[in-house]
Amino acid sequence: MKFWDSSAIVSLIVKDSHTDTARSIFALDRWMVTAFVAPLEIESALWRRRHAGQLNAEQHETVDRNFAALTGDGWHSIELTEELFNLARRLVAIHPLRTMDAIQLASAVVASDFNPRRLAMVTFDEDLAVAARVEGFSVFR
Repeated sequence: MKFWDSSAIVSLIVKDSHTDTARSIFALDRWMVTAFVAPLEIESALWRRRHAGQLNAEQHETVDRNFAALTGDGWHSIELTEELFNLARRLVAIHPLRTMDAIQLASAVVASDFNPRRLAMVTFDEDLAVAARVEGFSVFR
């Protein structure tokens, strides 16, 4: 099992420059853990592409089905708790992270039972990858 941030999940379902890498990583291990905000971030990324004309209605429906297929038995979501929120606040003080990236990293820390060496992270976000490595995660990119 690996922690997948939203950027990596989007690359699994929408063809981009990271899709081949994401699919190779996923093929090795189809169990994923992610943050509670991932579905909203993914939906936002898809609608941004749709509004920009990079995704038509038919493609959007296909991508939605592909995402729904990911959220089956192998999908585990880390829910928001006060502990996670406070950890995210600590992480933004240490690392130059955006809010949602801090929540993603805090979720990964919680998912690892506060031992980042026990869980790898998959992300294509450079700032999040750097912070995750500093926190002790191995990072797939």
